[in-house]
Amino acid sequence: MNILQSAEQCVIKKYATFEGRASRSEYWWFTLSSQIVIYGSAFISTSMDNYILYAIVFLGLLLPGISVLVRRLHDINKSGWHYWWILTGIGLLVLIYWFCQKSNESKNDYGPPPSK
Repeated sequence: MNILQSAEQCVIKKYATFEGRASRSEYWWFTLSSQIVIYGSAFISTSMDNYILYAIVFLGLLLPGISVLVRRLHDINKSGWHYWWILTGIGLLVLIYWFCQKSNESKNDYGPPPSK
């Protein structure tokens, strides 16, 4: 999966889908693309002294960001409720470690593996 396919998958096709699984590449490409867009909008908003664009972009990408995070946890056979670990310092490190793990290639509690 490349950066454009990941953005299309997460923002258009599965905007608020918390069921199913997301591959490692889907998660990381979406994270990269969304950060580029968020920082770009912050730069533009700062130069214009108007933060409406940044707020719209940030809020527009918040839900697909959380949903791809939950689907990524499902891909390694973890509950999506582990998302709340992001609120702790050490939990963030654990989540990053989990997100770097290979996908569970077999069917797990959350469905068949994502298509490549």
